[in-house]
Amino acid sequence: MHLHSIRLILCRLLLAMLPGTLAACRAPIKSDDYNDPVATFVCRFIRDHKSLKMGIIFTCEQKLLLIYSVLSQLAAGGIPARTVNIDQRYNESPDRFSSALRNSLEFHQFVLLDMACQNAPAVLEQASQYELFNASFHWLIIDKNYNGTDGSSGLRSESDPSMDSPLGCGSGAGAVMSVGERRRCTGANTDASATGDTVELFATMNVSMNAEITVAQPADAAYREFTLYDLWSGGRLQVDRLGRYSPTEGLVVGWHETTVVRRRNMDGLKLKIMTVVTQRPHQPFERYLTTPRDTHLDSVHRYNYGLMSILKDFYNFTFVNRRTKSWGYLRNGTFDGMIGALSRREVDLGGSPMFFRQERHRVVSYTTRTFIERPCFIFRHPPRKDAVKNPFLLPFQIIVWYLMVVWGLILVVVLSLSFYFQDSATDDGFPSTVPIPAQSCNIVSEISAAWRTMCRRKTPASGGLVRASTATLHTPSETPDRYVPPEYPDRRQRVRAGAAPGTNNCHNKDVPANTSSPTHPFYLAGGSGGAKCNYKAEKVSKSILLFLGGVCQQGLSEIPHLSSGRCTSFFILLFGYLMFQYYSASIVGSLLMEQPKSIKTLRSLIDSRLTLGIEDIPYSRDYFVRTTDADSLELYRTRIAYYDAHTGRNESHFLPAVDGLRLVRDGGYAFHVAISAAYRIIRQTFGERDICELSEIDMFPVSSQWMVAIVQKNSPYRDVITYGLRRLNEAGLMQRQRHVWQEPKPKCVRQIAPDDLIVGLDAVVSAFVLLAGGLALSISMLIGEILYRRVAQRCHRQRNEVRQPRWMEQFYVEQPGLPGLGFRGHEDATKAKA
Repeated sequence: MHLHSIRLILCRLLLAMLPGTLAACRAPIKSDDYNDPVATFVCRFIRDHKSLKMGIIFTCEQKLLLIYSVLSQLAAGGIPARTVNIDQRYNESPDRFSSALRNSLEFHQFVLLDMACQNAPAVLEQASQYELFNASFHWLIIDKNYNGTDGSSGLRSESDPSMDSPLGCGSGAGAVMSVGERRRCTGANTDASATGDTVELFATMNVSMNAEITVAQPADAAYREFTLYDLWSGGRLQVDRLGRYSPTEGLVVGWHETTVVRRRNMDGLKLKIMTVVTQRPHQPFERYLTTPRDTHLDSVHRYNYGLMSILKDFYNFTFVNRRTKSWGYLRNGTFDGMIGALSRREVDLGGSPMFFRQERHRVVSYTTRTFIERPCFIFRHPPRKDAVKNPFLLPFQIIVWYLMVVWGLILVVVLSLSFYFQDSATDDGFPSTVPIPAQSCNIVSEISAAWRTMCRRKTPASGGLVRASTATLHTPSETPDRYVPPEYPDRRQRVRAGAAPGTNNCHNKDVPANTSSPTHPFYLAGGSGGAKCNYKAEKVSKSILLFLGGVCQQGLSEIPHLSSGRCTSFFILLFGYLMFQYYSASIVGSLLMEQPKSIKTLRSLIDSRLTLGIEDIPYSRDYFVRTTDADSLELYRTRIAYYDAHTGRNESHFLPAVDGLRLVRDGGYAFHVAISAAYRIIRQTFGERDICELSEIDMFPVSSQWMVAIVQKNSPYRDVITYGLRRLNEAGLMQRQRHVWQEPKPKCVRQIAPDDLIVGLDAVVSAFVLLAGGLALSISMLIGEILYRRVAQRCHRQRNEVRQPRWMEQFYVEQPGLPGLGFRGHEDATKAKA
């Protein structure tokens, strides 16, 4: 900026020191009649119409006062400008004119050129050579042609009735004229020299579609009024009437639309477009791109090409199709594929969208987002092993189980106390509402207390065990004739006498617990230490069983006699009913609900037992080269790529989309694939159950999933394509294209089937483990009881051999009236044995 200021000051000093050059000026008019009106017109055009903040002015000796006036008015408006002298003697290098422009391509600025300068055509030729007629430079060219005194101009007729409106050569606003039409319309000079027609000069130059070239044609000999024309090329040079300027009316511009809107008609301009195709089409290339068949193949590329085809009709241009297999990646410092063709200017447009990459930005230009490609891992989520390890504990929280145990203990204690007071009341003579179940020994009253005790405690010396339920004990001194069996006239007397068959002696203090008669094997074996029903241990165990039966909805095996015990039993049943409803409903609901999913992140996917695969597509391989994500690099190193010393690198984990999704359907496989291709394959090949089990995990960042359309670097069609794509998005055509080429995500619409309610072994294995544990505990206790019984029997026999006289012998006989009852003497017994 300091250099520019110095140059501006020097130029102003030069203009102030050269007043004598006015005499040598070749202009046929006075300075006041030319410089001030032209300078005012230039300043208004730059400041009011273009709204530019900086620019370049090409000067020559013939226009020093004009340049001085322009600089003065621009400086007053705060618009700096740089001057470049284009006289021949100052031209030290052949590219000096264009270098001043090429050094400031990144700024939008105006360029002022008066065609009256001798080297003005050379400036235009250099600008055409380096493609400087683009949107970066807004050219204002003051044409010197004014033919005759009748007001006829080289670009239009003064008598044209369309002068009052921004029309040219009798055409309406926005009329587009070719060079030939301009010749017939204006009759301008066709000499492409400094003295020839400016339009004819531009007809041979490289003018782009987005060129901002305004030619100011003087409308009178005094250079006070100008007619403005817009020049651009849509395959051929187009000249549009832009407006006019006069000191009285000021600057009148008939166009209010943007440049892109004004230039929609490209007259069938042929543009080369390259599209990426990863699959081999079995039909003509253009038909393959436009026919919505097998939309899962190259769906993104065909979708974007469809958008470009709509723009083709919108702007009236045509395509020259080319194809490639790669978007474009750096190979030995250069890009291949579509980006390489764009960087070498072999094609004009990219038919396929691409991900934004910083290294690509240096060689291509981005337009706007057209698609969001979402590659992700798709897999059937395996059932959670930890979720079914013990499903019987899942319905309740741990605090609920603790509360159930605590209140269960309290209820067991209350029941035990109730049974204790119940038995105490029975022993004290209070009537019982429940008959006492008893099956006692039918021992006659004549037997002495010693023999009665022996009946309960002793075992026959011979060790014989015969019909304990129907046997009657006799002594050798008694004869059968003296024994009279007791008569029981009714059942009440039998019960009172304790002779009711089929009952137990639980409440008989003289009979061990859990035995049915005094001749029970354990009783005969000397098991006199067994706990009786009124023992505390017996009451506690019975209370525990009652509580468990009530909670488990099995009912009560015995109803307490006391009101307190019955009240406790009632609330146990009520509590068990309520808890059982929640418990069973929770377990059944777990079968109907969706299984919980534990694989939700890339880290958990790496740690899982699933086999991983990736779609064989270029951007997937390129991602692992560029990414710095630790999880992604570990996934590629440990689960995707591995090295075989014999065969080299094995890349079998890179598969086509169809093959990878087939493995996903079989289960135990996670495949990284673009959803634009995956969803259609899933809908066609997966079952309803398979679709409902699918899960997705993203590996690419969300910001890297956007895909944009691309053109050449600094392409004149960038704004054209950007505007067109945004119009398609506003009109809904872009969304319609998505519905055509992108399959929506398949929904889980599967109804509950009988197979869903089948419970597998993994869900109930804990119940079998509990049963096996209980069985093992029971067997171990049974073995302990058997060992204890044998030891007790051996000890008892040893004590009997010491205490019992040898002459005393017990034996059992059958009586006709009462089987198994009766006495015989020792002699009769001896005879019977004989």
